[in-house]
Amino acid sequence: MQRYQDVIAIAANKDFGCRAAAESKLIDVLGPVLEISHLLHRLKKWMKPSRRSTELLFAGNRAKVVYQPKGVVGIICPWNFPLYLSLGPLVAALGAGNRAMIKMPPNCPEVTRVLQRMIGEIFATDHVTVIAGNHPNAMQISSLPFDHLIFTGSPQSGRQIMANAAENLVPVTLELGGKSPAFVAPDADINDAAKRIAHGKAFNAGQVCLSPDYALVPEKKVSEFISLVKKHYLAMHPQTEGGADFTALIDENANQRFLSALDDAKKKGAVITACGELGAGRQHPLHIVSAVSDDMTLMQTELFSPILPVLGYCSIEQALDEINARPRPLAIYLFSHDKALQQKVLVTTHSGGVTINDWGWHAFNHDLPFGGIGNSGMGSYHGIEGFRTLSHAKAVFQRNRFYPIGLFYPPYGTQIQKAVMRFFLRQPDTNLDVSNTEERSDAMNTKNFEHAESNLVDALTRFAQQTPDKTAVVCGGKQLTYKDLDLHSNKVANVLREEGIKAGDNVALSCPNVPYFPIIYYGILKAGGVVVPLNVLLKESEIAYHLQDSEAKAYFCFEGTEQLPMGQSGVSAFTNVETCRKMWVMPAGDELGLDVSGFQRQTEIVDFSSILLNGSDEPVANNIEEQDTAVILYTSGTTGRPKGAQLTHRNMHSNARVAVGLSWLTADDTSLVTLPLFHSFGQTAQMNACILVGASMVLVPRFEPGAVLQLMKDHRVSVFAGVPTMYIGILNYLRDNDVSLDGIKGVLKMAMSGGSSLPVAILTQFDETFNVPLLEGYGLSETSPIASFNHVDSDRLPGSVGQPVTGVEMKVVDVERNTVAVGELGEIAIRGPNVMRGYYNRPEATDEVLDIDGWFFSGDIGRRDERNNYFIVDRKKELIIRGGMNVYPREIEEVLIRHEKVAMVAVLGVADDTYGEEVKAYVVAHDGFDDADALIAYCKSQLADYKYPRHIEFRAQLPMTATGKLLKRELKAEVEKSSQ
Repeated sequence: MQRYQDVIAIAANKDFGCRAAAESKLIDVLGPVLEISHLLHRLKKWMKPSRRSTELLFAGNRAKVVYQPKGVVGIICPWNFPLYLSLGPLVAALGAGNRAMIKMPPNCPEVTRVLQRMIGEIFATDHVTVIAGNHPNAMQISSLPFDHLIFTGSPQSGRQIMANAAENLVPVTLELGGKSPAFVAPDADINDAAKRIAHGKAFNAGQVCLSPDYALVPEKKVSEFISLVKKHYLAMHPQTEGGADFTALIDENANQRFLSALDDAKKKGAVITACGELGAGRQHPLHIVSAVSDDMTLMQTELFSPILPVLGYCSIEQALDEINARPRPLAIYLFSHDKALQQKVLVTTHSGGVTINDWGWHAFNHDLPFGGIGNSGMGSYHGIEGFRTLSHAKAVFQRNRFYPIGLFYPPYGTQIQKAVMRFFLRQPDTNLDVSNTEERSDAMNTKNFEHAESNLVDALTRFAQQTPDKTAVVCGGKQLTYKDLDLHSNKVANVLREEGIKAGDNVALSCPNVPYFPIIYYGILKAGGVVVPLNVLLKESEIAYHLQDSEAKAYFCFEGTEQLPMGQSGVSAFTNVETCRKMWVMPAGDELGLDVSGFQRQTEIVDFSSILLNGSDEPVANNIEEQDTAVILYTSGTTGRPKGAQLTHRNMHSNARVAVGLSWLTADDTSLVTLPLFHSFGQTAQMNACILVGASMVLVPRFEPGAVLQLMKDHRVSVFAGVPTMYIGILNYLRDNDVSLDGIKGVLKMAMSGGSSLPVAILTQFDETFNVPLLEGYGLSETSPIASFNHVDSDRLPGSVGQPVTGVEMKVVDVERNTVAVGELGEIAIRGPNVMRGYYNRPEATDEVLDIDGWFFSGDIGRRDERNNYFIVDRKKELIIRGGMNVYPREIEEVLIRHEKVAMVAVLGVADDTYGEEVKAYVVAHDGFDDADALIAYCKSQLADYKYPRHIEFRAQLPMTATGKLLKRELKAEVEKSSQ
């Protein structure tokens, strides 16, 4: 193309009689060159098999799409841009691995000869061949049994081409043009719009399928617009006939159509503003036509000539009605800077493409699809769309050899088959009368979707009706059936309604893994409220902050124990937050031991037992929608102040379904819940997942390895989830104690890990000890939390957190949020139904991490390999993961700096065999102070137990910049070097 550019321009000039060399080079030479360059830089990526997710029912198997050539592609191109419109499709065809036959137009013999020579230099004729002349013609070519056919031309010819191709069942891509409007909005810069439209009509003498075919202009500005178009046209073409930059109409047929259209318009009363005299040959200036009517020829067919009809409009709606009343065009050109109007036009009109504040350029950007819709065509090409259009997407399903495919074999009716069908199909409507079509239609409209589950509470109600006596929750010696859990949560919901809690109100909950948690959790949701679960290790000031920041209207708090006096802290915090109107304290034993008589607002603090004794267990009517917020989970950022991530019912429900698929959870399973339920992993992967399928859960208030192993035996636990610290604890306990695994091995079928990176040695050792897969994943509170996970049938690569789960997309981006290449480091970004709606009352913080396309930018640094496995290289800046819990150094630094003896402090995470990371503070002290124990005790009194530093190192100074900024990165590098 580069070598032949002058030859091409000369050939086109001969075919047209006069063709501007610049226009030939811009479209017929540069266009294909850009298309080729675009493809060469991306083809390797496009060709790779595409990993696809499986349905939850088939979790553990593999699915992918393999792209292969279709075969031979036929390309029938027009005369207006004979090289661009033949080589563009050819590039896509060759990129997809096909062979091609190109049928050139008969009125471009010179360009055809050049193309044949160029193609002959590179390709054998059985790879690419070029057909010249009119024998065979386009209609005869379209009757051949191609594997795909691309036609560019008029809608009339397109219909016949498609009919011919249908005889051989050949798929067809049609690019048919049509009447593309230029819509000049009231707010538009009318001078700029006139200039752009004048260029569009002058380019190639208007012989462009994308040329503005008519203009819609505010009625009061029509005269001004016409004058401006004429001015700009004459500035571009001061010389018409005989000018080298002035392209002629292609042949005498085109010339006669142009003259006839003008003559018809004159006879029917149109006003014609000519930008010069008609030429003696086929070179004519632009003619602007106003006072047009629909019966004129120029408003009934595509013009393909230098004629611009101008229609005035009185309102936006009238202009949109004018566009929508006509066949769908190849393009719409909107001239407006009003974002709302731009969106309205995009939503309320149909066209192949849109260019805003100019004409045609969307078709010259090869990462955008090019094609029409309706009368203007079907299908598209350019870029990846061209590759996909001309490739066969072959679906490949690979069954995992351990997948129980026998589940689908007769004899039918096994327990596991029934469980699967209940989960996926829910309950049939037994009241349907299929004997009458109208009644059946009504039933489908009013009943069949009435109980479709889209929130977190419907499944609980369903199983309370279907299996009321099935065990839902076990804790210590206590047991709740599904009926018990449903009725108790109804009592909570009714009391909240009585206290004035409305839909969307936030209600806080401080509770360990005891039956109170699910009772209150689902009760709040049934009332239409939003659950704000709080870490049970928070101190008084921290609880007060969360109550204040979340604007909680009510608060449920467990009484606590001697070792964990959380009730005392909760009551103290509540009394200092006036916006929180009511508090219930759940007793640790049979009776409430906490005396609240000495507290202010004591009348607003109530024993929770009164709800269970006196509350109404009648079902609560709710109108919960999937987009309603269900939970606000607090997570810190680099500022150190906790932020509330708002998770909707859809977020949590969809992620719980994912957890069900990952863990093979069914109604026959029992899950041991050691993960704290105030944490997103415990809520989603265990509690909500169990309720979703009607499984049983055994709650563990405090993790102790020996007790956990005994509970596994006693309750025949089949599913377990934990953080790495728990798995390390279990394996260490087994190493130091003689424990039989009878009753565990063979029953336990799945184990899951999250929260922080799991050492490969621990993963392998657990697999070998229990003979079950231990799957590791990745997620955040903001992603409900599961974003990626390893699968049973996948090779578990060291350090990998697996692949994106069903419905979730992930990518790795650079600092400008552009996707990086495979293997390169960058920030992990996540998109899917699991991503939060935003941070509560923090729009700026939300905008920092969520973009307009729904991508959540995690702040975590990682990479991706060729098989779409993700690896987390570093956590969020400065974040410490201690035993699966997030610790943010800034929060600890702010506590330490308040100590009178601390001059400067930096907090880092240091490696620890038990917790993965431990918290260490590097302190510059006043007056030679060096009492580490005193500082640790001080922090312990101010911070949750998992947060306070276990190690203090005193230093004379910390690394600083010249401007006095702490160089924490240098400190971390120094510490890591000294530890080697």
